[in-house]
Amino acid sequence: MKDDRPLMTWLAVPMVFGLLLLAVLMWIGVGRWQESSRLRRLTESRIILPQLEAQDPSAPAAAAAAEHSLTEEELNRLLDSLLQQRVQSVGAIENEAILRFKSRAAYDAFLRRAAAAGLKVLARLDGFLAVRVGYDSIDSLRRELTGNLADIDDVGANYLFKIPGVPEVEERTNAGAAPFGSSLFSSLGADTDRSSWGRGVTVAVLDAGLTAHPTFASGQILGHIDLVRDGQPFNGHGDAMGSLIVGTADGAEGVAPGAKVLDVRIFDAAGEGDSFVLAQGIREAVDRGAQIVNISGAGYGDSALVRQAVAYAQQRNVLLVAAAGNEQAGVMAYPAAYDGVVSVSGVDRNGRLAYFSNAGGPTLAAPAVSVPSAYSNHGESSFVLGDGTSQAAALVSGAAAKLLSQGHNPAVALPAATRPGEATTTPHQIGAGVLYLGPR
Repeated sequence: MKDDRPLMTWLAVPMVFGLLLLAVLMWIGVGRWQESSRLRRLTESRIILPQLEAQDPSAPAAAAAAEHSLTEEELNRLLDSLLQQRVQSVGAIENEAILRFKSRAAYDAFLRRAAAAGLKVLARLDGFLAVRVGYDSIDSLRRELTGNLADIDDVGANYLFKIPGVPEVEERTNAGAAPFGSSLFSSLGADTDRSSWGRGVTVAVLDAGLTAHPTFASGQILGHIDLVRDGQPFNGHGDAMGSLIVGTADGAEGVAPGAKVLDVRIFDAAGEGDSFVLAQGIREAVDRGAQIVNISGAGYGDSALVRQAVAYAQQRNVLLVAAAGNEQAGVMAYPAAYDGVVSVSGVDRNGRLAYFSNAGGPTLAAPAVSVPSAYSNHGESSFVLGDGTSQAAALVSGAAAKLLSQGHNPAVALPAATRPGEATTTPHQIGAGVLYLGPR
């Protein structure tokens, strides 16, 4: 009987090698397809597309993505450029970023892997699927984006946001600004019984925290929400703003003492906060029923998360009032610069633009020079005369509460509650005029 085993062995060897070669080719092909598919998903991301368009405006980025024109190296260069622009920009807090996610599943997955990825979750805003992260190396953040960019809705800086300072006397460009002092309410046409103004209205004061200052009547403060939680004494700026809205004591009277206030602390003892805590504060105020939100703070970075919080408030008919800033600039600080936010510049008693006030198209202007208010310092209650668009914004918030309590829509009625300035407002004209609540 003939033995066919040598022939079968000879035939089997090339078959085995052929199958192995086919498997290798398939493995390489699948790997390339997966890499190509991954690059397509990454380049179609709403984060990367603007970077492509910025590099070559004449070539549609979507078409480039569809043709898989990006290599891994090119993608990494784009990510490095993006991070430099968005996370390491002027005004950004070093070694921090804000990430927003497209879905709850993507958000939860990130929270599980963040520590292993070299990213520390500093704060969470679950309602917006957003996290504030810290990192030791920007490479950790880039690796996170490279691996999971298709799940990330936005990456941006966490900008410094603080109580606006006032330039020193020698820096004044408009010397001789007329103070308000005891003439504040007569200048507003509001030297009358205001006890019912604001009744039934809740104003959230996003600031440095309210204390038990005697200007606040029993039951006026609905609650205290401390988003800073640093255990430090409160900066007195919070009491000043709250008193201008609802204060009842001589020397620290408010426009609308009938209103209630919700205290939301977003500034630390030094008067500093950030974009993330501002967005948290807006969301907290809206969710707790505030109808008006006063923000006597200023920042100079455009945060996508804060824009989302502003839109969230506007969709729920909550009025946001914000200070224009005190840098003598021709632009508004954020969030006053956002559409739909009532931005407030400052004037002196003669209706002139205050020497420190930002301008450039604000909705309103209000008293901002030597404005009497409450103050607190390490637990000691006092009364002060303060300068700033912070004070101006708080007065407008009080006016909005008064209008709302009387059945008016403050978003519509506030521009009508003004009178033209009595003197020039150069170098920048004041938009709708100077706040005035008395008879025409």
